[in-house]
Amino acid sequence: MKARAPGAPSWAVAVTRSDGRMVFRMDLADRTPWNSLDLVLKHETVHFVLNRARARFPRWLEEGLCVHHAGIAYIELDTSLERVAAAGRLPAFAEADRLFQGGAKEAALGYRMGERVVAAYVERYGEAAVPRLVRAMDQGEPFPEAFAAATGEGVDRFERAWREEITPALPFWLFVVVENFDVALLCFAAALVALGYLRWRLRRARAMAALGGAD
Repeated sequence: MKARAPGAPSWAVAVTRSDGRMVFRMDLADRTPWNSLDLVLKHETVHFVLNRARARFPRWLEEGLCVHHAGIAYIELDTSLERVAAAGRLPAFAEADRLFQGGAKEAALGYRMGERVVAAYVERYGEAAVPRLVRAMDQGEPFPEAFAAATGEGVDRFERAWREEITPALPFWLFVVVENFDVALLCFAAALVALGYLRWRLRRARAMAALGGAD
């Protein structure tokens, strides 16, 4: 990978180069059913097709289209996208490409964000809106103009609606409690048990002190 795709991140399972060549790391691919060579090839084939367009797709969107088609993100996000949004750490569309310039944790967020945006795009505009977007990009239209041509709606409006849907209405701390309700309930029960035990110890100590005073 270092020799044939210089600059590829260490977590990359495969890379499609600008000249169309695909480079696979067989020590990482084909380890699990959801990371099979067949799925990795589907993912990279979408890169191959999109790389032929005359205008460049945002990286986060391109990866989202690949995941939508093949179902593989290479690396998984260790938390929910809703929690990231609730914490105020979900970047704007215009800034999301930087996620793929960092480590695996940042890239995982980029994959998940792209996947969820594409899912919302398809739900809102239909599957046919995907090839319309690709054709507009292939005609050399920048992404905002291609988005508007494919959907009849500005990307800024879509982003605002998507962000409102993905961001919980609860404060971050309360969302975390609700999201982990079983754990929170268990901790609350444990706290009640501990409090009850402390009250029992205190009452016992007072009772023993009273008995000592009587002597």
